[in-house]
Order: sequence, then structure tokens, then C-alpha cells
Amino acid sequence: MASIDDLPTYADLMLPTLQAVDRLGGSASVRQIRASILDELQPPEEWLAITYPGRDVEKGVYLDRLDWARSYCKLGGALDSPKRGLFLITELGTEILSRIKSLVSIAAP
Repeated sequence: MASIDDLPTYADLMLPTLQAVDRLGGSASVRQIRASILDELQPPEEWLAITYPGRDVEKGVYLDRLDWARSYCKLGGALDSPKRGLFLITELGTEILSRIKSLVSIAAP
């Protein structure tokens, strides 16, 4: 049985968040970002059902961490939010993705 400790951290979800916004054309709503990440990573239903102990909330830990990942991408300057619920990838976010792709291609045999 999975526990909170088995879930990816918000930091683990920051790159998938940037990749999702990029896949969605560089701008996306919260719902679009969430759906894209869930579709791409396909977390087990068991993970999505995990909630914080002692809290009466509908949103599970996994989705909460997705929200925090998006927030930290914004705070770090990789995403911008010109209005509530809309996120745009910034020049920094594009540069991060470009560097990740370069690193992956260098490491590939």
C-alpha cells in the first residue's frame, strides 16, 4: 500500500509542469496543466487517493503537490501568470527545457 512518502515531491513535479505548459503551446489553464501531467505521468489511482492525515479536504496529496510545483515554477520565474488561472512559459522556462534536452541528448548513447 502506497504512502505519502512514496509520492513525488513538488520539486519532482516542477519539470513535468514546465513540459506540460510547453506541450500545450506555451500557455495553459490550471486544469489543462493538471490534465496534461496526469496524462503524461499516469500516476496510480492509489497515489491520487492519498490525503493528508487529519485533514478533511477533497484534494489529495498528489494534486496538492502539482499545485505547489506550478507555484514554485512561477516563483522561480519559469512560469508567469498574467491573470488568475492562466500560466505562460517564460524565456527562463524555455531555457530550462532547452538545457534539459541538451543534457539528455549528451547522455544518450
